Amino acid sequence: MKNFLNSLFSHSKLSPEDYYKSGKNKIEQNNYRGAIEDFSKGIELLQIQNKNEVQKHSNSSESWKTMVSDLVNGNLGPFFTMRAFAKEKLGDYNGAAQDQLANTKLFPFIAHGFHNLGELKIRMGNYNEAIEAFTKTIELTEKAQDSNGLITGFEAIDLTYMGRGFAKNEIKDFAGAILDYTVALEISPDWIQGYNQRARCYMAIGEKDKNENNFTNAINDFNVIIDNKPDGYLYCNRGRCKLMLQDYHGAYIDLTKSITLKPNDFLPYFFRGLVYVNLNNNKETISDFTKVSKNYKVAISDFTKVIELDPKYGEAYLHRGLCKRCLNDSEGANLDLTKAEALGQSLPPGGIKGSMVITVYEATYYLPKE
Repeated sequence: MKNFLNSLFSHSKLSPEDYYKSGKNKIEQNNYRGAIEDFSKGIELLQIQNKNEVQKHSNSSESWKTMVSDLVNGNLGPFFTMRAFAKEKLGDYNGAAQDQLANTKLFPFIAHGFHNLGELKIRMGNYNEAIEAFTKTIELTEKAQDSNGLITGFEAIDLTYMGRGFAKNEIKDFAGAILDYTVALEISPDWIQGYNQRARCYMAIGEKDKNENNFTNAINDFNVIIDNKPDGYLYCNRGRCKLMLQDYHGAYIDLTKSITLKPNDFLPYFFRGLVYVNLNNNKETISDFTKVSKNYKVAISDFTKVIELDPKYGEAYLHRGLCKRCLNDSEGANLDLTKAEALGQSLPPGGIKGSMVITVYEATYYLPKE
């Protein structure tokens, strides 16, 4: 009777293929937890079946048993892939990454699995591991052409370069990110967001090495995006680049346009204030105190607007205080510089009560923090 019940029970079980189909149906119904249960049951059954199959070759050589194991375990791949998809939908990126990693071990010559793993690592914030996965994707794709079908490349390789570029950007490898974004844009020139990403990398490098070419390159990228989709944020960043290139007229136009499009964003006001300050750094203006005074007063107005929009933006207090100092408003300057210092800003030589004979200062020397 016991053997009969066991036999009856075994025949009532669903097969791994049944669990796979059921899991896919549940995914279509957005029942991701149910799908994960089905794929897990399918994986468990397959692992038992595969183990039994390998044991049939227990007397064979180790190399043969390894080959058999690799061969029979290949049927687990679709289950791991679909379970990873369901876990990702539920926000379980770590669990999804573990399943994708298992999939890449089963199919180490299929590039797509490594790309999926890289995307999951980005979601987890593991950027170095994401770079490793994307690099593997690229390497396999490059080798696939001469592999006689033994290696399967990833058809959407531009997405891989985009992902690796993003990961490099996040670890501040801006030069490496630019290289990857450039390859991605060569493949997909209509990827508008890519121009923005690359432009910001150029800006980051330029603000560090003060090389004008980086700001020029960033402007070229911003031009492409603005021509396709004007945006206040983009005008602000292009204005920042023009400010660094001392194109004050161009910077003023872009920053004013940014303010028109995004009147509640404090950054364009801040950088336009710097434009007014830097207008005082040419010989013609310095000799005319009326122009100097007017520029500082307008700059103070913009810095004041910044403070209204973000009272904790210390750079605005710093520059407003320096402008007031240049206008011999010692009391106002001291108050602003004291506030700037309290908010963590480094003060210029002379400190809060520095010399009041200053007439101009180099605003771009005090770059704001990102």
